Amino acid sequence: MNRIYRLCWNAATSQWVAASELARNSRPAARSTSAAKGPRVASIATCIALALGAAGTAHAGQTGGQIVSGNGAINQSGAITTINQNSQHLSLNWQRFDIAPNETVNFVQPGRDAIAVNRILGNSASEIYGHLNANGQVWLINPNGVLFGQGSQVNVGGLVASTLDTSDSSLSSNTRSFSGDGKGSIVNKGSIRAANGGYVALLGNTVSNQGTISAQLGTVAMGGGSAVTLTFEGSQLLHLQVDRSTLDNLVENRQLVQADGGRVLMTAGAADSLLASTVNNTGVVRAQTVENHNGQIVLLGGMQAGHVNVEGTLDASAPSGGNGGSIETSAAFAHIGAASINASAPKGKAGTWLVDPYDLTIDGAAATTISNTLNGGTNVTETTTATGAPSRSSTRADSRPRWSCPTSSARARRSATSPAS
Repeated sequence: MNRIYRLCWNAATSQWVAASELARNSRPAARSTSAAKGPRVASIATCIALALGAAGTAHAGQTGGQIVSGNGAINQSGAITTINQNSQHLSLNWQRFDIAPNETVNFVQPGRDAIAVNRILGNSASEIYGHLNANGQVWLINPNGVLFGQGSQVNVGGLVASTLDTSDSSLSSNTRSFSGDGKGSIVNKGSIRAANGGYVALLGNTVSNQGTISAQLGTVAMGGGSAVTLTFEGSQLLHLQVDRSTLDNLVENRQLVQADGGRVLMTAGAADSLLASTVNNTGVVRAQTVENHNGQIVLLGGMQAGHVNVEGTLDASAPSGGNGGSIETSAAFAHIGAASINASAPKGKAGTWLVDPYDLTIDGAAATTISNTLNGGTNVTETTTATGAPSRSSTRADSRPRWSCPTSSARARRSATSPAS
């Protein structure tokens, strides 16, 4: 399409779409005579046909679906695709796996422990703008990337969206390894929700959340690297580890990640990698205590060349009772900006914020953040080590916040006085 275009109304998606300037434009109007309906339908059809390829939301559908392992069936009827899974594990290959705004893909599975692995073999990223539903676990593996567009809604028992592939033989193991050289990114601009106790795992060289992700009593894991290991117990995701890096791996949260009573794990770069990696938070990460299940938040960059940038909000508090959770922000280099850090427990034991870099600069913004965190009822432990290996320090076992600051590195620089307990 050239640079001159006009907008046409797409009744199927209830939105305006770009089309050639030669296309006719029909605004939505009240129905009149049957003669008026014909040109209107034809005009909309023309607009849709000409707009294909012009707007990301116009690329729709799942094509080339084949079951390569396990038992199940693929049924497509209009805008609804249903995958009926009859075995505990199901592997499918697709040439394209997109979901337009008016489309729905349903996975009907034996239970929450069931896994459907979908490998997209085409040359383009998957664009999800509609609805994706599953009562079990759905894995989308596309080396070209996966985009959950604005307005998309994902409701699943568990989700893996990855540019890295894994072996079907590992599905029965508690440890599942992902690796590959896919150059795509995993980006969420929509709404992803896992069932209670479920998980959301986004894996690739670059992982960005610009929408909302939630997993009550479960786990949200975002891993940036070329090899990642996930550790499970049944259908619960317990741990994420980045095993291998590429240059400038990035994991970022710009909006909301929530796992009350569970854990949020954001890791970029392998611990011993000499390649730069970055974990950024400018949004809200929340893992509050629920029913005595303490929350855990971990922002972890490589301990040799990784960076962690702490802004926005990290909340592992216990506002409704119980003890505060734990927050860790560690990497070789740590930057603490104007952030809200909270692991307080008005009715229990205060939680702890651990800052464990090789190189930490406490400037005015960092000092203010640390001071506000202490005054808000959260223990703060800051540790730096000459080798970059973690060196943990303890805090009091009561509810009074404490500042603990053992340092063994000459590189730990402070341009403002550290708050004391």
